[in-house]
Amino acid sequence: MPIADVTITLESSIVINPILTVAVFDNVSETLIPGANVEADSTILPEVTQGEYEVELPSGSYSVNVSKQGYITQTFTVSLFEDTSINVYLDTSTPGEEKKEWPIKEIILILGGSLLIFSIYKIVKK
Repeated sequence: MPIADVTITLESSIVINPILTVAVFDNVSETLIPGANVEADSTILPEVTQGEYEVELPSGSYSVNVSKQGYITQTFTVSLFEDTSINVYLDTSTPGEEKKEWPIKEIILILGGSLLIFSIYKIVKK
């Protein structure tokens, strides 16, 4: 009995080298902050427009550090398996001052034509 030809096609939603885009905002004015330092592990993200930083990285998990003189540094982990955009809000308040609730990051994903937005908040008390 002859064996039939079989074609197998595999599709994956994981991108080999996805792009990580980080927009850095002032928490009070909600304006973009140019000249911040943005690193994913030891990789520095270059500033592509004022306040927006972007780099192509291999898929995986990264510790992202966002800093700027005069602001409180933010560090978080991102799992990068497809192009990902994150908004980071830096706070200028000094310790002991009342601070409002603010998003430390927003992740915007497009999966199968659906738009998903995840916001992570930090509440800081006096």
